[in-house]
Amino acid sequence: MRIQALALHNECMANRVKRILTAGIQRTVFSLEQFGRHEMANHAAAGAYGFLLSAGPALLVILYLSSIAFGGRTIDLSSASSFLDPYIGSIGDITWLGSLTTRPLAGFTGIFGFVNLIWTSRLFILSIQRGIRVVYSDVSQANPIRENILTFVAELLLLLSVVSLIAFARLAGPVVGAIREMALHSLASKAIPVTAKILPLAILWLFVFLTYHGIPARKPKYRIAVISALLCTASYLLLGSFLNMFLSIERYGLLYGVMGNLIAGLVKVYAFFWLYFFFAELSYTMQFFETLLFTRFHKLESASKAGDTIFARNAAGREAFYLYHGTVHIHPHEPSTCQALSVVEEGDFFGELASILDEPRSAWAVAETDCIVFILPPELFKRFITNNAESSQHLPELMANRIKANDDYIRKTGTS
Repeated sequence: MRIQALALHNECMANRVKRILTAGIQRTVFSLEQFGRHEMANHAAAGAYGFLLSAGPALLVILYLSSIAFGGRTIDLSSASSFLDPYIGSIGDITWLGSLTTRPLAGFTGIFGFVNLIWTSRLFILSIQRGIRVVYSDVSQANPIRENILTFVAELLLLLSVVSLIAFARLAGPVVGAIREMALHSLASKAIPVTAKILPLAILWLFVFLTYHGIPARKPKYRIAVISALLCTASYLLLGSFLNMFLSIERYGLLYGVMGNLIAGLVKVYAFFWLYFFFAELSYTMQFFETLLFTRFHKLESASKAGDTIFARNAAGREAFYLYHGTVHIHPHEPSTCQALSVVEEGDFFGELASILDEPRSAWAVAETDCIVFILPPELFKRFITNNAESSQHLPELMANRIKANDDYIRKTGTS
């Protein structure tokens, strides 16, 4: 008994894992189709362009404020390099930036940087908003007032992030130095480097989560936004590690100088925004999966009035039919000359023999009542019965019953 119970438990777990994997594959395929239909690759390019365009003014503002805050002293960015590298590391080693603060920059430089940062950050934020708006275009309408307020708030947060980077660069060095002087080489000394590596990913995840959940007028559930943001961040981390194997900043910088670094940076930034908008589509698909399914089936829908012929004997069609609503009678000959051979109820397939055997129709199908049927092309029907275990088990029984009913009719009437 115990062995049987264990076997049953393992079978249930295997079926559950299979259902989860099937659901994940279905949603991924739907998301890829939506990604292509919405042409999100163009929005990914716009997002990458907006980000790179705002990186220069942001760097200029950081240098200007840092030159004032540090009073002409060189900043030691070695302790903060692991934190700053995910954001501006595409230009190469960032520790050289600290030497630029040895002499305070002119006030015009700061004003120029701030004005350009406000303008470029607005372009960046608008590119994100437009992309998310396209993803959710089927379920929500944009509110101009809300969009403008959201743009302003996002710009403000971006400026605060710049100030936070400066503050971190200012405090990281003294904190690390104090810890080393106190000889805290146990937990604290190990926690600082780990935190410096985890914090950029946490900030990246927070950006993705806030935009996934905050920008759409009809917000996805928190759980869906959290999962989508985690998948996006993890995918970028894996893809970034893979790209680093081939796009070495040191190698390209040595061969091509600044242009090599720029090309490597462009590839990585575009890859991130491609993933960003793909997982935005996945977030939408997870939230409205049933709606997408219904929309797809609605394209296959066909309505018939009572008495309408759905297909005739010897017709050349190879489609299978699924009866969603109503009743359909199957007649071996012209309906006016004979009684129904079988009755198709809601939730059953019919016309499947011609689809599977690739032969002409062997009977007439007539709507007994007003009906709604889904017309499935042969390829779609075969994929359905291949991937749906329950239907594939039920279908042979259904076909056997209909063949038996046809044989009984032939024996009784002597006609085929």
